[in-house]
Amino acid sequence: MKIHNYIRNHKLFEGYDQPIMDIIKYGNVKINGKRRRSNRDIIPNRDTIEVYIENKWIVLEPVLDRNIVLMYKPRGYLCTTSDPHNRPIFYDLLPGEFKSLRSAGRLDQDSEGLLILTDDGYFLFSLISPKFPCQKTYLVGYEIKFDPDFISEAGSGGFEIERFGEVQVLRPVEVSLASHEILVEFEFLNLEKNLVWYQFVLTEGKHQQIRKMSQKYDNHVKRLIRVGHGYYRLSKEIIEKSWVKI
Repeated sequence: MKIHNYIRNHKLFEGYDQPIMDIIKYGNVKINGKRRRSNRDIIPNRDTIEVYIENKWIVLEPVLDRNIVLMYKPRGYLCTTSDPHNRPIFYDLLPGEFKSLRSAGRLDQDSEGLLILTDDGYFLFSLISPKFPCQKTYLVGYEIKFDPDFISEAGSGGFEIERFGEVQVLRPVEVSLASHEILVEFEFLNLEKNLVWYQFVLTEGKHQQIRKMSQKYDNHVKRLIRVGHGYYRLSKEIIEKSWVKI
């Protein structure tokens, strides 16, 4: 969203006569603490916007008229609005009032974990657009350890996978053995002790990316769980309630 439109539509500027672009050009707008003199893109409800009016800087409080729901998608559920074969979909786990919300990304049928649902298009854009790389964290269980070359290649930014008949080069992916601290943090997931657990941190999410990366090194995913997306983390409360509105 352009900063001009955000200011113009803010309740503090209802009936304001001075052209908003003049406020911007004269350096009377700050985005995240820095003066800006051009009509830049911002992410509402994430970026901090200040405007100098009436001889003082005023923070434009975000408009919070939106819904955000954090939910746990179990294995076996599809991330789709409907299924011609009547397989279970994640909307089946939600009350009717949330079935119009859109999901920030998907998890395949055999994966589980955190989904963020919202009706705020700009917030959704900030979570999924390549323009604003947003970290997604996964715990992935295997029967065997990876060759060290896998971790090196994944982090290099040159890892190649085949997707829809084309070879695609991935952004760097941080892969490491899951630390004791993270295993303790997510012990409520009943992580199998006979599996070797790795943590993957991605800034993109191509279809079945982790599974395809693993197959390239002849290692196969036994359990894949998204535990973090941006600022949000999977919690015991979300698991117990299936969803939490924030």
